Amino acid sequence: MIRLSMLMMLFISFSAQAELSYDLLAKLTDSPASLQGRFEQQKQIVEFDTTLTSQGRFEYQRHQFIHWMTETPIENELTMTPDDIVSRQGNNEILHIKTDKNPSVQILSNIFFAVLTAQWHDLAEFFYANGEQHGEQWHVTLTPKKQTLKQVVSSVELSGDKWLREVTLNEHNGDKTHITFSELSQSH
Repeated sequence: MIRLSMLMMLFISFSAQAELSYDLLAKLTDSPASLQGRFEQQKQIVEFDTTLTSQGRFEYQRHQFIHWMTETPIENELTMTPDDIVSRQGNNEILHIKTDKNPSVQILSNIFFAVLTAQWHDLAEFFYANGEQHGEQWHVTLTPKKQTLKQVVSSVELSGDKWLREVTLNEHNGDKTHITFSELSQSH
């Protein structure tokens, strides 16, 4: 009887940690047409043994734009659309890249859009997904499929509930970027 009880407990704990697929992730999460909130980003730079922290707000309209506004320590606005990436400080345009002129930027833009807007199936072309679910909480580790991406990214860790709450980008060189999202609400 005790052995049966222990086997049942093991079975229950394993089933609660079911492996996540892109299909299951799509069912667990919400992908609103628009979302806004706050972020805190910590960039760990191994070579300099330092961590840089920035905070700000973001907003997206699925398939249209992502607006990433860093407020501290330096004000900066980054706007991504399917066609270009524009960075501004104040009224000055610092960077403007057309994605159709730079295939690697287009891939990174597609990945960033897919992650932030919960378009999980768009990631299947670039990453293998492996994760687990605990109730409404989930955690997924994405590992690159293509060698060109492996040269930059070793893995991407995502976690959340109905919305994405944390992203950790583990770079090939050992650097790490961790982003936490808060105060999320659907834009109108």
